[in-house]
Amino acid sequence: MKITLLAILFAVFLTVSAKPQNNDPSVLTGEEEYGLLDDPTQADADTYDDNYSDNSDDSDNADDSVIEEKTPQILTKANEIIATPGQEVVFPCEIKDLGNYVRVWNKDSSNVLYQGGIQLNRNENIKLTSDESLHIRNVSEKDVGNYTCEILITNNKKISVTHILRLPTAPKIISLKAENDRTTFSKGETLKLTCLTSGLPKPVISWHKETNRLEITGDTLIIENLKAKDGGLYRCLADNKNPSPAHQSIEIEVETEPIVTIEKYAVNTDKNKDIELKCTVHGVPAPVTNWQKDGMNLVSTEHHALKNKGKHHMLIINNVQDDDFGSYTCTAKNSVGRVFKNITIVKEPAVLHGIKSERMGKDFLLTFKVESNQPITEHDLQFKKKGESEWKSVKPEVTPADKDNIYTIKQTLQNLEGGTYETRVRSHNTHGWSQWSNIAEFTHAAKHHNKHKTKHQKEKEPKEYTPENPAQEILHKESSVGASTTGGSSTISSSILLTSIALLSIVYSKK
Repeated sequence: MKITLLAILFAVFLTVSAKPQNNDPSVLTGEEEYGLLDDPTQADADTYDDNYSDNSDDSDNADDSVIEEKTPQILTKANEIIATPGQEVVFPCEIKDLGNYVRVWNKDSSNVLYQGGIQLNRNENIKLTSDESLHIRNVSEKDVGNYTCEILITNNKKISVTHILRLPTAPKIISLKAENDRTTFSKGETLKLTCLTSGLPKPVISWHKETNRLEITGDTLIIENLKAKDGGLYRCLADNKNPSPAHQSIEIEVETEPIVTIEKYAVNTDKNKDIELKCTVHGVPAPVTNWQKDGMNLVSTEHHALKNKGKHHMLIINNVQDDDFGSYTCTAKNSVGRVFKNITIVKEPAVLHGIKSERMGKDFLLTFKVESNQPITEHDLQFKKKGESEWKSVKPEVTPADKDNIYTIKQTLQNLEGGTYETRVRSHNTHGWSQWSNIAEFTHAAKHHNKHKTKHQKEKEPKEYTPENPAQEILHKESSVGASTTGGSSTISSSILLTSIALLSIVYSKK
């Protein structure tokens, strides 16, 4: 019984282990393994003879063929060299398949220097190197020109490469102009300036406006959407490392309404004195400027003298009388617009516009200037927080005037809260109080206490958890559908083999 069981198990084992039928044509069958298929080497003799050809005639003819000489090729590329006097220069001429052809060097197409290795000129500074490059020593003005390496292939065909030798030249500006030769533009238009230059090496062009260098480089400067501030003197500078760069300028005007500025809005004087009023006018086209009083244009007389100095326009009043006090107007007009500014001649103090404010800790120091021919007896400075309606008043100390009858008012405002403040001032002399000055603003930023927590006041923040031993973390991965969770594939034959071994163990264990 045991012997029979063992035989059955052994037969099963052999059946499972037997090689399965393979339908894949790429796998050899039994007949293929034993060479039972037709042997391709056993082809019919007739077929072999048909495909065979005798090449013996070709080999005999090879001895009679003529080897044709290859056409030369010049591998060197043309080059331009800018050499300084006294420098050495080498012009190469690398040739492939020169063979029996002759290399010729000439200068400016007519002066033959070398034919092969034979020198045909008497210039001791020009020699051939070992690889037949042209070597020029101690370069001078007479060496400037075109050097050509050429090979004559036939009477009508040749190949060549030409090198150029030049000496450096100082930069020169050929022209600097705006597009369409315009120099006056309207606001919003586009300015295009072009600077054409010459010189060796080629100059690098930079652009400047007045005394400021612009970021733009190259031979063209373009400014779009022109504004009044874009008008002015533009300069093109060409530099190629020569000791003397070249430069040229062009004046560009942008049409704008007049701009009128005055030094003082109010001028203090006394009767029987001389006084000068001045305004400065800018604009394109150049504005026409005049002075008026009470709406009437003033002309030059012995009493009123009108003077111009460039953009500065002066009105000089000699021997001021009572009817000379009052408001004067400087008016400027051009095709773009009309602008005016008023200046008042007063007997009372004249507060000069402008305020200087300086922070001093929690305090603020304010400084004004006042002009008065008569001694000032009192100052009145007012301030308030912006948005409030009530002014607070302080009385600054009256200090002596300087030689130009200018009084300086200084007042410190203490313990101010943070915020923006408005301030104004007036002064009093024997003729009365001046007008209030224009309101000036200053901002006082309150000093904040340090709100940062001290080291002991800082709250403890929870620490981010980090495993002490990251290697102990277990990562669980779910197997994809149809995948094995064991990492290998179990075959049927392996399962049957294991089962057989188990049965054998049971049989022998019962002996």
